[in-house]
Amino acid sequence: MKTIIIDWDHCAISNDDLKKLIEKTIFPDVNVVIASSCVSSDIIKNRLNDLCPGHANTIQDIVILQPETFMAQSESKKNIGHNKLDLMDDYMPQDADYNDYLFISNNLFARQKITQADIPVGSKLPEYKIRMAKDPDRPVQQHWQNFSFETSQTLFPSTGNRFGGKVSVVDKTRSDKTSSWYAKEKPAEKINFVQIEVFTGELLRFLLGETLPKTRYLTRDDNLFVLSKRIEGFTNLNSVEALETLKENNYKGLLPLLFACMFVEEADLKPDNIGIDAKGNITKIDNDGTFTSITFSMSGANVPTYSALRQNLVEQFGFSKEDIDSPHAPEHYSPPLWPKTLFTDSAVISKENQEDMYYLWAKILSASNVILQIMSKTIDSAPLKATLEAVLTAKMEKLNTYMKDHPGFIEFMSNNGERVMNRIREEIAEFAKSNRRYFAGANASLLKPVEFFQGNSLDYRKSD
Repeated sequence: MKTIIIDWDHCAISNDDLKKLIEKTIFPDVNVVIASSCVSSDIIKNRLNDLCPGHANTIQDIVILQPETFMAQSESKKNIGHNKLDLMDDYMPQDADYNDYLFISNNLFARQKITQADIPVGSKLPEYKIRMAKDPDRPVQQHWQNFSFETSQTLFPSTGNRFGGKVSVVDKTRSDKTSSWYAKEKPAEKINFVQIEVFTGELLRFLLGETLPKTRYLTRDDNLFVLSKRIEGFTNLNSVEALETLKENNYKGLLPLLFACMFVEEADLKPDNIGIDAKGNITKIDNDGTFTSITFSMSGANVPTYSALRQNLVEQFGFSKEDIDSPHAPEHYSPPLWPKTLFTDSAVISKENQEDMYYLWAKILSASNVILQIMSKTIDSAPLKATLEAVLTAKMEKLNTYMKDHPGFIEFMSNNGERVMNRIREEIAEFAKSNRRYFAGANASLLKPVEFFQGNSLDYRKSD
């Protein structure tokens, strides 16, 4: 007899398919079993009766696995994947022919264990879960078992808007080392948005340094969580003390950070999201408002095609030649939230701060392959990868064009070209060393910066 086992809690099965399964139980060679760790058998049968009012007797015969002990263990849906396996074991006889079983579930943990027992699995997993199963040690993918969700502390409830999400503090423990992370909950269908947010966080960390937090994500049951490592002593710029510290440090790091935010099309740069750490370094948190020309025109999991809406967004969130020298008060770049009135002190655009920004421009131009590699290792969707690559390449080519007749940048590179390239080379090597998973299997030439400045002029050539 063929047995179809439905993981009720994670089956994501349509009403039409449920009807078909129930109708199949009329035949003597097919048996339907429903396993649930958190929904009562009465609720399940009531739903089935509503769907198929003419099959009451068949529904009555459906086996529903749900021992009360598992209900108690599964409070708040904890350990559902483990408990579902115990339910399966209770049902299957010791000498079962596993070829006679079909398991329908979207729970990755349960599916992996079931397939290890040679039980066929029905229903297609989302693309990101398939990739996660094939490559469990991806750079940005974390395992929820390593985080203390059971004892997490909720900081903010979900706001329900584009930039909102329930935020909790969780601890990650590895060996004898514990670190604190912010976990922002997102629905599973937001995987493209989540991966863009994580890519942005890692790109900014590569461009600006380790003072910015590591960004990761994980899946738990059917939820996604964006993880951002907690910054020691972070104080945002709503604080007078933080602004004073930034001023005392002559606004060091501010221009590069603001230009980098402009480069990634940040739309939600309010004082809450910029601040200083315990050592007074400027830093940034919360990247779910980036690459806005893409995300503002995305619907669900669909990557947008080029349209009038996208064209308008590309214009709105594109930086002009005038903007690149004044990211603290851009004229053309016009996001909903930007701290234009916060940095009016002339010290913001001191020569030292401008040269820090020139260095960032040089790093972007010479590390284009590294930037695209980080993106490729973070994003699953092939259409989204192609769209992001096109957007990033266009921005780098625009920046390169602006640099060709930028007197300050040309003078900076003429006086410091060799030192700049050596520093970029060292920073790429250091990032690759501490983030090996981004570059596993990559050609060594990927880590060599593109030599784009020759003599007193730009000679930018993309690496193959």
